[in-house]
Amino acid sequence: MFPWMAENTENSASNVSTDPIRMQIQERAQAKALAKQQRIAAERADDARVEREQATFRAEAERELQVQRDREALVARREAMAAQRYEAAQKFTATREQQVEAYQRRLEEQDSYQLKAQDQQAQAELARTPRGDSAATDRNAGRQLAPAHQPDGYAQGVAATNRARMMGSSIF
Repeated sequence: MFPWMAENTENSASNVSTDPIRMQIQERAQAKALAKQQRIAAERADDARVEREQATFRAEAERELQVQRDREALVARREAMAAQRYEAAQKFTATREQQVEAYQRRLEEQDSYQLKAQDQQAQAELARTPRGDSAATDRNAGRQLAPAHQPDGYAQGVAATNRARMMGSSIF
């Protein structure tokens, strides 16, 4: 070292005054470094908390999406089952119009059997009564039969009238 520098550094008033300043500077630097370390640790802790919350919310959203998907799948299964039941019902059951037509045919068949029996009964009764007897009555119609001078087609006319009555004709 140079001799003039040694004089300035030894026991000088400037060295005494710089030591406390240097100490203050070092203390401030240490305090800043400590504050920075604490801030970084707090930010890391906050980032970890945010990541945990984000994972929790993401898992909750995924659960909700899965519940919705399950619900949609259930609705789709129920719709498919209902469609299958409807198609099966359409194959094995007649439509309303077909059922009405079948019912009407059954009624007509029953009426035709009854009318045939009534026709036969009326003709048999006419055949049993003598031609001169004008007081013979038709049990089904509740009317008097025509006198004997009426042609034989009269019995068929009576039967046709009875048939029309039984069918619910609006003429009578």
